[in-house]
Amino acid sequence: MRLAAFYAAACFAALAGLSAVQLGWQPEFVAVWDSRSRLYLNGLFAIPAFLFALALSDAVPTSRLPERLRSFPGALIFLGPVFLMVGIVELSPLSDSAEIRHELTRSTAYGLATGLLVGLIYAIWPPKKDGDAPKEGLRHGLVIGMAVAAMVLLLLLLMQTRPRDDGKFEESVRFGTSEAQLVVGTYSAVLGGGRYGTLRIRQGEAQNLLIMEGAEWQTLVEVWRKAQAAQSTSWRVVGEAHDTAPSEHAKISLAAGRGVRFTIQSRNSPTVSYQLAPSDMAAFDAAMTSIEPSLNN
Repeated sequence: MRLAAFYAAACFAALAGLSAVQLGWQPEFVAVWDSRSRLYLNGLFAIPAFLFALALSDAVPTSRLPERLRSFPGALIFLGPVFLMVGIVELSPLSDSAEIRHELTRSTAYGLATGLLVGLIYAIWPPKKDGDAPKEGLRHGLVIGMAVAAMVLLLLLLMQTRPRDDGKFEESVRFGTSEAQLVVGTYSAVLGGGRYGTLRIRQGEAQNLLIMEGAEWQTLVEVWRKAQAAQSTSWRVVGEAHDTAPSEHAKISLAAGRGVRFTIQSRNSPTVSYQLAPSDMAAFDAAMTSIEPSLNN
C-alpha cells in the first residue's frame, strides 16, 4: 500500500504541474517562453502522470475481489486521471473557477464511466488462459481500445461548444494602417441565421477577434462609453467584456488615456492591442451604435 500511496501522490503532483502550466505558470528556468516551450513542459508533466496512473492501477491489491471484478479498480484508477488530463488541457489563463470546475468534473466523470465500461467488458468477456489466449487477447485489446477511443472522441466533441459554421463576415469600419488595425463589423451565421457583432484587431501577422451577441455587444458599448468619458493624460483600465464562444473564452479590455486602448485575449490566439486615436472616436461610436439593433440576443 505504501507503493500505491507513492504512485498516487506522484500522479497528483504531475497533474497539478500540468494544471499550473495550463493556467499560466511560466517557470524561471525556461529561457524563452513560447508555444514550443509550453508544449514541452506539458509533456514533462503529462507523461509522468500517465505512467504513475498506470503503475498505481497495477499496485492496488485486488486479490480479495471476485475474479470477474478484479479489473474494475485498475481501470477506474488508470482511466480517471487519463481523462482528467484531457480536461486540464482545455484550461487556460483566462479560465474562471466555474469553467475549471466544469471541465475537470466532466472529464473525470467520463474517465470513471470509461473505467466502468472497460471493467464490464472484462467481467462479461474475461481473457482466456488456454492455447487461444494470444488471439483472444488481441481481440480483447481491440474492443477495449475502440471503447476508450469512442469515449475520448465523445468527450472532445462535447468540448466543442459550437458546430462548424462557415458564415459571412461584413466589415463596417476600419481604423489604422496595414501594421495595426481595428475592424468593426458583423458576422451572419449559416446555422440558425444568427447575426453577431465582431471586433477584430490585427498587429502585424498576429490577429484576434470577438464574436458577440446583442447583450454582450451592449456590454461592450457601455464599457466603451466609460472609456470615452474617462480621457486623461495617464492610462487606466476601465472595464472588459466577453464574447459568445466559451470554448475560446475571448475577452476584450478597454483602457482610457489619450484615446482608448483595446486589448483582446483568448486561449488559442495571440493577445493583440490597438490604440484608437481621439480623432477616430466619433466614427467608432457611430459604428458600434449602428450595429447594435441588428444583433441576436
